[in-house]
Amino acid sequence: MERARARRAVSSEYVPSVPAFHKRWLRLREFIDDYRRARWEVVEQAYARAQQNTGAATTVLLKLMVDPATPASSRARAALGIFGLAREALDLDIEARVSELERAAEGSARGG
Repeated sequence: MERARARRAVSSEYVPSVPAFHKRWLRLREFIDDYRRARWEVVEQAYARAQQNTGAATTVLLKLMVDPATPASSRARAALGIFGLAREALDLDIEARVSELERAAEGSARGG
């Protein structure tokens, strides 16, 4: 199955009209794998954007911290949220690496 098919399923432009169609596709292991992979790619891109903007979040926090006249608690919370997302992305990277090591270990154990 092509990744493009799963990506269309994730995108808002592809909306089949028959619910039975969904049920049929959701039973196919190949479709499920491609669908999950496409969803993962979307989330991974969002985390990458969050990581790229941690510099801007730091700037906002620093400006708010030194300006005694600005009670922008909601802006500070948003900046902290960006840091949280960036940290989660690092956790996902670690999980991906561990999974890769586990697959390699399984392959070695099988003699392959």
